[in-house]
Amino acid sequence: ARGSINKSTRFLKPDPDITLTIPSGTNKAISVGAYNSYNDTIASFSGRGFTREENQVKPDIVAPGVNIIGPYPGGRYATITGTSPAASYTSGCVAMFMQYVLVDNNYPTKAFVQKIRTLLRAGANRLDGVVYPNNSTGYGLLNLRSTFEIFR
Repeated sequence: ARGSINKSTRFLKPDPDITLTIPSGTNKAISVGAYNSYNDTIASFSGRGFTREENQVKPDIVAPGVNIIGPYPGGRYATITGTSPAASYTSGCVAMFMQYVLVDNNYPTKAFVQKIRTLLRAGANRLDGVVYPNNSTGYGLLNLRSTFEIFR
């Protein structure tokens, strides 16, 4: 991947607190950062935000993204690290949520992006001593069980 990026590629306005890129920095996307679920720390490579246009907090939530076991070419599995596995993890959770609300016909009016984002934020775990929302963990650590418990 390093060879595919021109050496002169740079952020237009470098800021270590705003490292998200399109599409994660947009208002309509559910953006996901990565954390290390082994020690509950934010991954150093995880994007940090606020949206540049409207100064909204991003990422929305963080999900496990360090040493995640996932499919690998050749029908094998391997350990992968990054925001891509964190986003994939979250996408799977959203798919389960949509199965529940749409296919199983429970709360069908809750299945649109803004509602799903709000519910994921509301169900997120929050670490002690951390102010939420913030530009590195958003509204907290993804917790789908807690999101489902909102409907009780």
